[in-house]
Amino acid sequence: MSDSDVTEQAIRDLAYELWQRNGCPRGDEDHFWYEAERVLKAAKAPAASASSQKPNDE
Repeated sequence: MSDSDVTEQAIRDLAYELWQRNGCPRGDEDHFWYEAERVLKAAKAPAASASSQKPNDE
């Protein structure tokens, strides 16, 4: 999976949502950005691995 599979806008939107859910704390922006990036990439990973599996021809 490449980094381009998760767009910057998707990360930004989720990071903002996480930040709001946590009471809009100041000074911890990076935490929410990296958490959003991790969550989105993890959500893409199962879909990517499932689509790369070949059917068993027995």
